[in-house]
Amino acid sequence: MIIKGYNLCTCDTNNKVMTFDDHLDGVSKNLYTIPFSEFYSTYENWISSNKAETLALLIALIVQPENGEVKIFTDSIIVFNNFMLIKEKHYNLTPRQIFKLASNNTLWATIMDIIKKLKLKVDVLKINAHSGDKYNEEVDKRIKEQYVNIGRMGINIKGSTDIIPYVPKWRNIVIEKNLRKFMTNITRTKGLEKFLNQNRNNKYRKLQVDWNITFAYLKGNETYYTTTFKDCRRKRIKIQRLMEEIPTIEQMKKSQYNIYKKWKCVQCNRKKETFIHVWKCNKNKKILRKIQKIVLKYLIRLINEISDNNIEIRIEDFEQLSIFKIIDDNQNLSLH
Repeated sequence: MIIKGYNLCTCDTNNKVMTFDDHLDGVSKNLYTIPFSEFYSTYENWISSNKAETLALLIALIVQPENGEVKIFTDSIIVFNNFMLIKEKHYNLTPRQIFKLASNNTLWATIMDIIKKLKLKVDVLKINAHSGDKYNEEVDKRIKEQYVNIGRMGINIKGSTDIIPYVPKWRNIVIEKNLRKFMTNITRTKGLEKFLNQNRNNKYRKLQVDWNITFAYLKGNETYYTTTFKDCRRKRIKIQRLMEEIPTIEQMKKSQYNIYKKWKCVQCNRKKETFIHVWKCNKNKKILRKIQKIVLKYLIRLINEISDNNIEIRIEDFEQLSIFKIIDDNQNLSLH
């Protein structure tokens, strides 16, 4: 920060993030006066370079004199965009608008509080990172020298301001993310934990499953605003396949054993109708093969439409993939 006078100063913010065993991050602010003054600090929770940049902006503002004019240079596009958003609103965002920010909402509420209470005139300018700016390069150098110093002073942001007097917390940790998305993630995580802890889903705890893609597939075309019986039925069938609990004869025996105890596969009438047998039964092979070819042709057409390469893709190339194999194994995916 270059102090040019009591009422006018120019600031250059920069940050670096380094994770230690105690999960502390570093943020620094250089005060370029005569002589130089330096300040280094740490912060906890929600560690990111974006938070370090935002905290650097807050520190730059909190040391300003009342009615000061401040010009701040930053290489963070996120900090720049967020500042322009609150400036367009004349630093008067509602709690609802603050909690809809993607991250660091309590820091931005504090920044707005500081600007209004000190009656500051603030301009934030975007510069390119590592563009040879001497102040930017100097800050980078000083921060790298402080990485090994884990005993530096920490900053504690209370969180509550005139704008948001009540701060939401989770396990006594201030929630600094988009509040609605945070609650959604918590709900989904608890639901996934409950799902995986069921004995029937034991194998999924040991496998590398991309649950984001899995849940997107289960959701299908379902929206947040409408629900139809058709979508519910499709989702139920998908979940049944995932849990390997489609209404087979063996599954029906669990609830109506007296009725189904002597029943076998309704197609071949030779073997027990388990989840795996439905897909491997000789009577169903032709049907499954037909479905497989339809899917492969559709997939190849999509690839050819998107790909720029003049490489011929054949159905035989896909048939060798493990995704079309059916395995009766409690430790691996039955349907790849």
